[in-house]
Amino acid sequence: MGCNSGQFSEVCLKAGAKNAVGFDFDLKTVGIAFQRSKDKKLDLLTLHQDLANPSPAHGWGGVERKSLMARANADMTVALALIHHLVIGRNVPLNYFTKWLVQLAPEGILEFVPKNDPMVQILLMNREDIFPDYTLENFKHVLNKYARIIRSDVITEDGRTLIHFTRNDS
Repeated sequence: MGCNSGQFSEVCLKAGAKNAVGFDFDLKTVGIAFQRSKDKKLDLLTLHQDLANPSPAHGWGGVERKSLMARANADMTVALALIHHLVIGRNVPLNYFTKWLVQLAPEGILEFVPKNDPMVQILLMNREDIFPDYTLENFKHVLNKYARIIRSDVITEDGRTLIHFTRNDS
């Protein structure tokens, strides 16, 4: 999710994933990821997708092509450096984002990007910070409603954290 150039999709495939679907809103990076998959013969489907406004059901009666959520049947989601783009950049409430993410697959890895991170500071630069609940502690609290945290590791000095979780019904 937010596959960017496809580098981490490639890592997942080389680590044993059978195939991968990479989404990104940036059409240029989707093209780069597509070229990577073509050049390296990766089983990677790259899709241009706005995750804050995902594809609805299409066609006659809305039944010819299912919505993104109805097609979600992944074994695992990997969402690296995505949460701040949707929660802060696109105003998706943290609890909505978390519930949505957990519904996509029975297992996942998320990289939480804290407010003091330079990329989050850029998102907040020209706007009021209306996100008092956007903290690692609160994210974990919300995540625990829908999933069990398997492991959590701080990976950068400014507090980026990888969180491995499994959905409660898994």
